[in-house]
Amino acid sequence: MATYSVVAELNKGIKLNGNNHEIWYRKFQNLLELQESLEVITNVMTEPPKSNSTQHKRDLEAYEAWKIKNCSARILLLSTMEDHFICEYEEYQMAHQI
Repeated sequence: MATYSVVAELNKGIKLNGNNHEIWYRKFQNLLELQESLEVITNVMTEPPKSNSTQHKRDLEAYEAWKIKNCSARILLLSTMEDHFICEYEEYQMAHQI
């Protein structure tokens, strides 16, 4: 399922409102697991230093894949919150910060 379809469905469902964190968190973890993006919440990556090595190429590919998953997770996180939380957290660029 594409992320935009998931976001559309999320906008119809239960959103984090300050009183439902426990169930929201469980559902959100399941969603990230389904999207194969759970690691962006637990593992933070930084761009590898520039190099011409084969290892650098692999590290850069892993980092680029992580960036895409982070962006997706961040959008999903914000989409599952009530508006006042969105305004509070939209400035954060990494999903784990939210």
